[in-house]
Amino acid sequence: SNVNFKAKCESNDDGTLSYHKFVAPQRKSFMQSTSPRSHYNFIHDSLPYRTTNAQQLQLYDTYMNDVLSFNHIDKWKRITQCLNHDQDAPGNQLMCKALVTDYHIANEDVARAQSTIQSAYDSFVKYDDDALNKHDREQLYVRAFYEWIVAFDQKRAEKIFRLISREYPFDLYAAKRAQEMSFDLSDWDSMLSIFVDIYDYHSVNGTKNPLKDAKTGQSIPSAYYNGLLSFA
Repeated sequence: SNVNFKAKCESNDDGTLSYHKFVAPQRKSFMQSTSPRSHYNFIHDSLPYRTTNAQQLQLYDTYMNDVLSFNHIDKWKRITQCLNHDQDAPGNQLMCKALVTDYHIANEDVARAQSTIQSAYDSFVKYDDDALNKHDREQLYVRAFYEWIVAFDQKRAEKIFRLISREYPFDLYAAKRAQEMSFDLSDWDSMLSIFVDIYDYHSVNGTKNPLKDAKTGQSIPSAYYNGLLSFA
């Protein structure tokens, strides 16, 4: 549907936001008001991306939307352009390399996926499992993809993706990847519970979902949530 709604967002400057593919609320903004708005990065709650490169943020945004809207795999390839940015500070490329790894996995290029995520994985100190929440979200993404495609431990990958989803409940991309791990493991209960855990943030009846139709004042669901829930 091409219907355009206006959705209220408590952190938005003017109190409204165009509601289209993958728009979700945030609790506070990590981007300056002069920064380019992104319907993934701007809306989600304080995404801890180290980069301030507008092109980089747009690539992240576009890729996550490509994945969640099931765009053709040929479109996913544009995420590889992010490797051209932030080369002076490798630590700023962690999310880039995590998403490029995701693309290579989908494109069935395991060798490239492994080499890409290995370089990111080796660049920061790792905490034990009982202290995973000390990691930035970018680092958690790197660790999750490493467990998936290098260590081949999808159970650990699922655990980390779920941690991201719990810590940042508006992050449906992490929830989707957690669901994929559960599917591969035939863990049907987890496939459902991942989205039950964040129901209040996304459902039309969710007590923590502030999205409203500006014309009617009625609650509206977070984009993509119902589709992901129904798959479970």
